[in-house]
This record gives sequence, structure tokens and C-alpha cells, in this order.
Amino acid sequence: MITDAAKAEPGVSPGVDPRRQAAPATDAGPTTDSLSEGPCPPQSAPDDSAVHRVGWTGPAKRRTTCPHCWQRFHLGDVLWVATHPGLRGDPVAGDDAMRRFLPTNYNVHGDAIDAGGSACHDLACPHCRLPVPRALLEARQLYFSLVGVPASGKSYLTAAMSWRLRDLLPNRFVWGFQDIDAQGNAALIEHEQTLFLRDKPDEPVSLDKTQMHGSHYEQVRFGDQQISLARPFQFLLTPPRHQARSRPGETETESETRSRVLNFYDNAGEHFLPGNDNALTPGTQHVARANALMFLFDPMQDARCRAALQPASNDPQLGDTFGHASRQDAILNEMGRRIRRYAHLDATATIKQPLIVLVSKADAWLELAGLHWGDEPEPVLQQPDGTWAVDTALIERVSSAVRGWLQKVTPEFVSLAEGMHETVRYLPVSALGGPPESVGREARLMVRPAQLAPRWVAAPLLYALSKWSRQTLPDEATPQPTEPNGQDETPAAPEDAD
Repeated sequence: MITDAAKAEPGVSPGVDPRRQAAPATDAGPTTDSLSEGPCPPQSAPDDSAVHRVGWTGPAKRRTTCPHCWQRFHLGDVLWVATHPGLRGDPVAGDDAMRRFLPTNYNVHGDAIDAGGSACHDLACPHCRLPVPRALLEARQLYFSLVGVPASGKSYLTAAMSWRLRDLLPNRFVWGFQDIDAQGNAALIEHEQTLFLRDKPDEPVSLDKTQMHGSHYEQVRFGDQQISLARPFQFLLTPPRHQARSRPGETETESETRSRVLNFYDNAGEHFLPGNDNALTPGTQHVARANALMFLFDPMQDARCRAALQPASNDPQLGDTFGHASRQDAILNEMGRRIRRYAHLDATATIKQPLIVLVSKADAWLELAGLHWGDEPEPVLQQPDGTWAVDTALIERVSSAVRGWLQKVTPEFVSLAEGMHETVRYLPVSALGGPPESVGREARLMVRPAQLAPRWVAAPLLYALSKWSRQTLPDEATPQPTEPNGQDETPAAPEDAD
């Protein structure tokens, strides 16, 4: 929870929450008076007129959740971002940000008019004042969190996952999958470009690791405190047209509500080290809200897994130059501690959110678990009617096999995961499809884009969307086997709605 600072910033009236203070819109031109900032707190019970004026679906009193600060707000309270050049500087978003305000005037197209008389198009949360996409107000939200130790390969996995989904969802499932905001997803798009769209794909490349204060985070200011909040990668999922019109008597507006805003969080591994979560860096609160949690387990950072892999693999990460061990169970335990704290659960309470353990670099260890890659790079199958579905039966069988292997080499990790969560799945993933290379005198790990062959990188989200998100991806109808930890049914994760 972000608390108000006792000291008011310049331009923010004492006693007024700066997150809910806005500049009034006016028809006046860009004079000094018209550009001054004054308190304009949103109404506690907004009427529907402002919402209908800009074409949003649903009533103004309906609430949604900010994916940055996790505060909930009415749609009628959403702020607009000024565009007039004289309105730069916001007490919360920062001196370089354009001012946020609650409008009173709109043009004929439903765009808010700022204090300088300019039409505006972008929206912001009334609490942290960070930008929010308009789709967030029109569609339900889904949240997925990826957690892992530093240098476990999360950036490579995330880039391969999104790249695969851009092809798989439209072409196999006829679902739209697109960036909501190219600027917000810029880091991910750049990683996709580096790995999959290189002009010279035979030249080795590498991705920079996620930093604790980089493109994955936003800085806001409350009083004299600078707060770092997580920035998710955001995508819009839209159902196929034939499915959107499949319900008798359903209106176009009702069918459109089955669209989803997918928020995907990829924190720096250091954020989950004990002691790295405080009032100034509350960047991991998304784990308590996630529809499903994904933990990237790196077997090459476990001493016992490394010993088992060294005779069977020539991966340079198993050598002395790059080899190192991490207590991955400690990171998992810290994640569980934060979930219980943010969700106000007892210290020993079982977490209802499902956990998907992604065991990375599967090309090196898959055969040790008695598994082999199939013909399809992802667990999908074609139905008799020609449509495609997620092969959840295959995923369940593979999960049991991967669990069996982990139980032999890292029993304490499996015991901790299943003791914390009601539902656990174990999936093999390979973001590269093979080992990286050691390049140059500095022995830097790099990959050649032409040789990349990702496997099962989309499987975690495909499975989560088919099992824990209503009305999204279909799965095959084969009954699921009982999980080794006694779970034969998975819960329906909450969706963001009021």
C-alpha cells in the first residue's frame, strides 16, 4: 500500500491526496491562469455521462485495478494526460511528465480538453498517475508473474514466449494478440528483434539482463519519496469473430467484454532476494494478484542437477567459467511470504493461486526425465472439426514426469512448492533449443539467431489461459489425471471485475 507523504509537493494543496488532485479543464486559451494547477479531486460517485461521452463500455461506477500501484478506482475517476506543451510537470508522475487532470470539457470526438485548450488522448491512474491503456477500462484484466533467480534466463524466455504467441494465437486459435502500447513493450520488442529478426542471423547476440531500475519499472513521487513501481508487458487478447457472436441474443458490446488485457510481469531476480522489498520499491505486489505464478527453475544453478547433467551435456554453463549455484528454494519461499503478506493471509496458509514451475534449458536434461520433444514445438493439437486446442492431457503427463525427476534431485524444492500452493504444475521449457556459445576472450555467453529453436515456451501461458481464464482458449476434453500432490482440480483464478 502506498501511503501519502506528510509533506506536500509544490502545486499540491495541503490535505489533498496528490494522487487524486487534477487540473481543471477549460475552454480558455493557453494563458498563465488557465495553465495553473489547482485541486480537482474526482467525485466519489461519478456519473455515467463522462464514460458514455468517450465511448467506454459499462457504467462509470464500475471499478478496475491499476497494474502499477494496485489501487482500484472507478472508471469515472480516470485522469487524462495533458498534451499542451505548457502543461509539463506533474506532482506525482514527475517534472518531465505531462500533467494529469480530471476533465470537465470534451470535444465532439469524446477527447478531453486540457487547460491549454488541446485535445488529449492518453489516460492515467488517479492514484499513481502512471499511464493506463484505454483497453484496461473496456476489457477484463489477466495477470501473470514470472519469478526466478538472477541470471536464470527470464529475458530470453519472455522474448521467445511473446514471439511464439504472436504467431500461434492468431494462426491456430484465431485469437488476436497484440501490443497494447508499443512504447510500454519496447524492451520486449527489442529483445524479439535481437533474437528473431536479425539482418545477420548467423552473428552471435546476447540480451542484457533485467535491471532493478530499468525499463521494467516506473518512478513516481509522493511528497519527498521516490517510489519504484513495476511496469508490466501488456497485450490485448481478442476472441475470434465467430466466437464473439456465438451466444444467442448477445449484443456486440457484451461480446467485446470477452476481450482480455494480459499483464505479464518479469521482475529482476534481485527484487525477490530477502530484504529487497520495501516502501520505496514495492515492485513485486503483482504476485499477490496474479491469476497464475510462474517460477523459472534453472537446473544449472543447482549443484545436484549440474552433477547429473555434466556427463550428458556440453553446455558451457556447466563448466567452471559460468557455473554457479543459487538457493532457488529461498527465492520461492520469499515469493510465498510476500504473497501471504500482500493478500493478508496467515503465515502458514496455503496459497490458492496455481504455480507453474518452468524448468529451463530442457534441451540439456529432458532425456534424464524420460521425455523427448514431439513434432509440435508447443503442446497443441488439432480437433476433429479442424479447430485447435491446448493439449492439457499431454501437459499433465509431462508435468508428472518432470516432477518425478525434480523429486529425485531437488526434493526440498518440490516439497516447498507443493506445501505452499494448492495447485502445482511442472513444465519443461527451452528458450534457445540448444546450448549458448562462449564467445571472445571475455568468454561471454551468446546465441546465434539462425540456430534458435524454442520449445514449449508458450506452453505455460497456453495452459494458464485454457485452465484458469474463463472463455479464453479451448482445451481438449480428456479427463485430467490426479496430480502427485493430491490436486485433481484447478481453481478458477479471479478476474479483474466489479
